[in-house]
Amino acid sequence: MPQINQEELPISFPLRLNAELNREFTRISVTTRINKSKLARLAIEKIINEVDSIGITNLTNKLYEISK
Repeated sequence: MPQINQEELPISFPLRLNAELNREFTRISVTTRINKSKLARLAIEKIINEVDSIGITNLTNKLYEISK
C-alpha cells in the first residue's frame, strides 16, 4: 500500500462571508462556472503572491485604501 504524505493532503476550513460578499461570490461562481473552492484558492494564491511581491505592509495599506 502506498504511503500518503500528510503534508500533501488538501485541508478544508470554514470560510465565513457576510451576506453581500456571499452574493457576489456566488454570482461570480455562477457567471464564470468556476466552483467556489477553486475561486477561493485563486484568491488566496493572489494575496500570497502580492505579499511576496510588494510586502505585507504595502498590501495592507493598499487594502485599507480600497476599503474606504
